[in-house]
Amino acid sequence: MIIKTCGTTTLLAALPHVFTIAQKYCGYQKPLICFYSRKAFLFPKLQSEPHRSWKEEMNFMDMVFGKRGQVFTVGDSSSNAWYLYVMTREPHDIPINKNACDETLEILMSDLDPGVAKDFYCDDNITGAEGGMQASERTGILKLYPNAKMDSFQFEPCGYSANGLLEDGYFTIHVTPERGWSFASFETNIPASHSHGDHHHRQTTVSKTTSTVSPTLIRHVIDIFQPGSFLIILLSSSSNDLANKLEMLADVYQGYERLIQVYRSFDHYNLVFVQYERNIDSNHSE
Repeated sequence: MIIKTCGTTTLLAALPHVFTIAQKYCGYQKPLICFYSRKAFLFPKLQSEPHRSWKEEMNFMDMVFGKRGQVFTVGDSSSNAWYLYVMTREPHDIPINKNACDETLEILMSDLDPGVAKDFYCDDNITGAEGGMQASERTGILKLYPNAKMDSFQFEPCGYSANGLLEDGYFTIHVTPERGWSFASFETNIPASHSHGDHHHRQTTVSKTTSTVSPTLIRHVIDIFQPGSFLIILLSSSSNDLANKLEMLADVYQGYERLIQVYRSFDHYNLVFVQYERNIDSNHSE
């Protein structure tokens, strides 16, 4: 199960209710693995309990799961930090399929190009669904996964979200276009071989049936939003081809400088974190 939200929604407060529903209607007694991650809040003072600080969030998770979690913090400053909490049950409680790969690619983008951000403002004469479809077509988002089923929405006065399904995979995009705190997120677990243009990519040794990683896909997302900076986060249960994935995630994206690259391993999963910033001589459009 995936819960993704934004703004001041108290996401963690939903966990006890989610577990009750899962037990009552699905027969699931307890979660085996839980991930909670977020970038540093743009407006931390506006957050409500239990999201007023990372420490408060972790105290809440300890209350829910007991002190089973591992905590990671990466980034070059408190304003650009990325936080991760991981809870895993005892190893013998977790069924492991060595042939399966649970992998998620996430791209978090800040300081969007103003010309691009204009595409995510609402037109008063159309519905949110119509505006979402027009923005998806105009920006090229529809081309990311041409065969996916996608539902998108344009909010008033601005903002955009899209959710897509392809076979048993998903992708999701959320955009806040306001100048001064513009932000966009992209997340997927769809194999890169299903993305637009992947057959042109030099990816030869990484499995095309499971890996979400493709510099072609990442470049496509970056070209859509043209951010001033962005983070790439890969969580993978497979160590197969990890060296090749690391190499591709550290690819040189024209116009950007790689600031940080971090690799960490924990129970059953590997984490790769890469931070990029636009070169000084690569200016946004006016």
